[in-house]
Amino acid sequence: MDNNSLKHYGILGMKWGIRRFQNKDGTRTPAGKKRYDDADIQKTKTEQPKKKKISELSDDELRQRIQRLEMEKRLKDLTKDSETVKKGKIFTQDFLTQAGKKIIVDNAVDVVSQMAKHFMATAGNNYIGDRNEKGEIIERVFANNKKKT
Repeated sequence: MDNNSLKHYGILGMKWGIRRFQNKDGTRTPAGKKRYDDADIQKTKTEQPKKKKISELSDDELRQRIQRLEMEKRLKDLTKDSETVKKGKIFTQDFLTQAGKKIIVDNAVDVVSQMAKHFMATAGNNYIGDRNEKGEIIERVFANNKKKT
């Protein structure tokens, strides 16, 4: 199968416009009730309880939150980049960007130079080369800057 096509065969035995877990009037079938009610129960289990307001927290809960926030702050301070690392990172990025630009420019100049040489040789052969009675070129004058027979 090629990647430009989308094929869908549906469910074997399924009729068009008929839903698997729904009656014609829109109510759920017994299988649909079981399937979707189970999904609703799973959703409610994964939901987190609502957070209490700060004024509603007990002293122990408040201490736990404060300790958690302090530990997160300490972890962030320990793992953040120091100023020297940031400066080195910026220097390296600038250096690599400039080096990449220089390489691209140098290669582009070489490619354009080669294309110009090829064009000049082709054009020179078309106008200057020796021709036979039919007008076909029989001797190439320019080919890599050397005369070729």
